[in-house]
Amino acid sequence: MLERNRELNAAVNLDISPLALSDRERDGRLVFGGSSELYALGDSGAGEMVHITSLDREDATRSWPSPDFVKIDAEGEEDRILAGGHNFFARHSPLIMFEIKAGDKVNEHLRALFPTIGYRLFRQLGGAPILVPDDAQQPVDGYELNMFAAKPDLVSALSQQGLLVDAVPAWMPSADNCKIAESFWQSRKFAPQINLSVGNGTHVDSDYCNSLAAYATWRAADQPVATRCAALAFALGGLRAACARVPTAGRLSTLARVAWEWERAAKALPCCSASSKF
Repeated sequence: MLERNRELNAAVNLDISPLALSDRERDGRLVFGGSSELYALGDSGAGEMVHITSLDREDATRSWPSPDFVKIDAEGEEDRILAGGHNFFARHSPLIMFEIKAGDKVNEHLRALFPTIGYRLFRQLGGAPILVPDDAQQPVDGYELNMFAAKPDLVSALSQQGLLVDAVPAWMPSADNCKIAESFWQSRKFAPQINLSVGNGTHVDSDYCNSLAAYATWRAADQPVATRCAALAFALGGLRAACARVPTAGRLSTLARVAWEWERAAKALPCCSASSKF
């Protein structure tokens, strides 16, 4: 079907290799799954025979130019693909997008393997094409399916293009940030519904106010990408604290939006579900 689509679209630049990837060359069995994307190498079950190769062998045979991008999604074969691509990943410096989960199981070994071959790990923000560093000390977000790996030279290049943040700096809202926030929020159609007070309306909740200022900074396209990402992270922490004290519908919906843009919202769900009356 892929070859037929190439013909229909006159994609003469597309080179299709009907091979499976692993750690060495051999013949094997491609076991069928519920859909084509779930097919996996295995020993038993309905399937078909397939020739298996490795990245190192193909790279040496085909003399590939250095690729910009590599996607690895091989239903459990990822570790062996890396083992069979030792020279490939040392010689080239692509941005690698790889599946970190199979079903609901996180491949922590794969997460630890990339740094050993010189690649740093990143994840993509939920609401923008920006990569931020993966924190190996934190569990992978429940909605995260793919992660990214890059060598230092590519990290620097993508950072200069505004597509990656090497390190998220510490950030606190300033008076200028608050002015930006006021203008930003007042331009929203729902501005009259934003309530910056706590319960009785006599005390301003600083966490909530600062979080709104932080989110407005994140949305300010003229700000440096690192500053915007730091502001978004700040907004998430402040909104969680504000919602823990006064979980209004407005605050919870804002938290859900910010959490989705920062980490696809999985960690915000317990807080939101605890206030199911909204």
